[in-house]
Amino acid sequence: MFGMGTRVRFKHCGEVSAHRASQNKTSMNTTKIRNLGMTISLALSFILVGTIPNAFGASGRLVSWGLDKWGQVSSTPPGDNFVAAAGGFGFSLALRSDGTIAAWGYNDYGPVSGAPTGNDFVAISAGAYHGLALRANGTLVSWGQDTYGQVSGTPTGNGFVALAVSGGGGTHSAALRADGSIVSWGQDSSGQVSGTPTGSGFLAVARGGYHSTAIRSDGSLISWGQNDYGQVSGTPIGTGFSAICAGAYHGLALRSDGSLVAWGLDSSGQVSSTPTGTGFIGVAAGDFRSAALRSNGTLISWGLDDDGAVSTTPSECGFTAVAGGGHHSVAIQVACSSGCPGPQGPPGPQGPAGPQGPQGNQGPTGMTGATGPQGPAGAKGDTGAAGPQGPAGAMGPQGPQGPPGATGAQGPVGAKGDTGASGPQGPAGATGPQGPQGPPGPAFSGMILRLAHGSPPPTGFTFLGTSVDGYKTPSGNNVVISVDVYQK
Repeated sequence: MFGMGTRVRFKHCGEVSAHRASQNKTSMNTTKIRNLGMTISLALSFILVGTIPNAFGASGRLVSWGLDKWGQVSSTPPGDNFVAAAGGFGFSLALRSDGTIAAWGYNDYGPVSGAPTGNDFVAISAGAYHGLALRANGTLVSWGQDTYGQVSGTPTGNGFVALAVSGGGGTHSAALRADGSIVSWGQDSSGQVSGTPTGSGFLAVARGGYHSTAIRSDGSLISWGQNDYGQVSGTPIGTGFSAICAGAYHGLALRSDGSLVAWGLDSSGQVSSTPTGTGFIGVAAGDFRSAALRSNGTLISWGLDDDGAVSTTPSECGFTAVAGGGHHSVAIQVACSSGCPGPQGPPGPQGPAGPQGPQGNQGPTGMTGATGPQGPAGAKGDTGAAGPQGPAGAMGPQGPQGPPGATGAQGPVGAKGDTGASGPQGPAGATGPQGPQGPPGPAFSGMILRLAHGSPPPTGFTFLGTSVDGYKTPSGNNVVISVDVYQK
């Protein structure tokens, strides 16, 4: 393979169980790739890593589905010589059997146009906007976005055997060395780089949006980084895990018995809708969805179904690998072998009802049985329930009236209000001249009525005349008025 006469076999997210891979040590030029007791299980993180050659060692064609905004579906390259695939946020990568790389889709930051040339590549993976590849000599090459050093921070040297990259919103990367140790680089906002476990003997690593998961040599799992939705603390315990993947905020693992387990964020059923049963041989994770590969070469997807990333999953057989992008997926399909099940056809029409069989003969009447002996007397019955409650007694006569209550104490006298201010005194009016003394009036008796001059005359009174009166006001002013005098 790759023109070198050797075949490098690793298990990755979307491939079959690790036990299918070769158990022999394989030499790549001068670099030895150790099997570690199982094939390396390489997973994608937020966006599935489609990596080393597919599980069945056969080339196939690419099939893509889901969002096609940047041509990540419609621009899928033709041909039947692809052995691995990887999905980025809006782009995809594929590895051909001759060791060359194909890239298509979203090209901001250059994850498509910057893909390396050459024919010595043995593994690929895709991040949000960058790519990563492994050469046959065990060295790494990265390209595309470098905001967090996911390109410039790529480790040098050889001795690497597997890759894992976070996709979608994640911008950190990881690789596995031949001794089973993990190295991480790129964004470290939640400890997804600095929290990488030390030591050796790891078999696989998957990179989530801001977290990571790895398989230890005993088949147990370990996770680190962001834990907002239990993507770290909810990691399953126990052993027997053979493959892992990580979505944006959830994880997915394959057990050695072919069953699946998921944990973390369940916003779109990416955890609770995980299929039950066995018979699965590969797993994949997208942003908020997952996919799995069955042993019969068919696919199943669940979780967020935006842009048909779940509902348009191909129903054919013959698939050997699957990778999940941000809102799209890509898989490798080979020709179905004999016995590979096709899609289930519609149910056939119901057949006609069969003829009714003849009625059987009536059997003879049985003999009447003898009367049985009288049974023993029944047990004494239980005491009867208490009778209903009698009616309420009549109301008694009203009691005598109680003594009057004591008179309450008188409340305190309210405070005296303030005295209002006196208004200003008006000016004194001028004293008018004294009029001449009138003649003595006639002697009369009876009621005298004095009205202001000009007032209506009262009924029954005789007008006597008009006089001028003067008086002094309380303030000392002299006032002169005219009055009409009446008598009755």
